Amino acid sequence: MAECYLFIGSGRFHPLGLQEKTEKPVLFLDIEKRTLEDLSEEKDGMKIRRGMRLEKAAGMKVFGILVSTKPGQIRLKKALEIKKKLLKTGKTAYILAGDCFTAEKLLGIKTDVLVNTACPRIREDYEQFNKVILNAEEADDLVKMIKG
Repeated sequence: MAECYLFIGSGRFHPLGLQEKTEKPVLFLDIEKRTLEDLSEEKDGMKIRRGMRLEKAAGMKVFGILVSTKPGQIRLKKALEIKKKLLKTGKTAYILAGDCFTAEKLLGIKTDVLVNTACPRIREDYEQFNKVILNAEEADDLVKMIKG
């Protein structure tokens, strides 16, 4: 059994995603910067931000569920499942399908929260969208939280 994970590459997105999914420490060997970083220290901050997203989303009413049409990112079944669950909690939910999601492409679509079933990187661009963005797993946790 491994005691920690070593991610070798560049860019923090993937190793931070791994750190979010595991309880074990993640070491990040950045081959471009030639640095070794322990990302386990960021785990608490990630949990706090996640909790804040869930709390904020719980008070929102209209959810847009993003479904990508790109090969390898199509998760329509999961999106429909999330929509059904959100509707049962009294929320309004729409499926939004597209090849690429940007703030400009979603202008005029009135949603409070975006639920991302497409590329996980979208959640990291929350400032661009100026909305709460949850990933699919967080949406499931939100429904459990609302039901009590």
